[in-house]
Amino acid sequence: MFVRRASIRNVAIIESISINKVLSVLVNSNYVSTPQRRHYDRLEIDEFWTYVGSKQNKIWLIYAYHRI
Repeated sequence: MFVRRASIRNVAIIESISINKVLSVLVNSNYVSTPQRRHYDRLEIDEFWTYVGSKQNKIWLIYAYHRI
C-alpha cells in the first residue's frame, strides 16, 4: 500500500488496525528490496526525514527511482 502512496493512517483504516500496529510492523520488518534490473541509465534520488513512533526517533529515508 505504501508503494501506492497510502499513508500510515490510511493503511490502519483500510486494514482496521491501529496506527501503532502499522508502525510496529514497519519497524520490525526485515524486507529487502531488490532492483528489477542490474543497470539503469538514469535514476532520480531523493531524501527526507521523518519520525518513527515518537519524536525522539528521527530517521532519514533515501530512495531512488527510475521514472520510466
